[in-house]
Amino acid sequence: MPNSTRLWQPTDESIRATQMHAFMTRAAEKYGFPADWPSLHLWSVEHRDQFWQEMFDLAEIRPTRAASSVEQGKGMLGTTWFDGLEFNFAAHLLRFNDDRVAIEAV
Repeated sequence: MPNSTRLWQPTDESIRATQMHAFMTRAAEKYGFPADWPSLHLWSVEHRDQFWQEMFDLAEIRPTRAASSVEQGKGMLGTTWFDGLEFNFAAHLLRFNDDRVAIEAV
């Protein structure tokens, strides 16, 4: 039988310090749902266009051509996301002018 002893448990303070918690709190305030994980999940499924627009904004993507819409169509295979969007992928990878590694090849 495997040992079920936890090696680590996040504290409430460490959870509140995460980017995901900040995202959930902002989205809950903006769209009017309770700031808890089940509500965030439900909102992300029921309002996919709002969720993905918020994720797009969080990623700070600066398009060279804006999308005409966030989501068009229904279903997994019938949906087009960010139709018409254009952005420079390499510029976003290299946008930080610092000593962090941008690309690593092995």
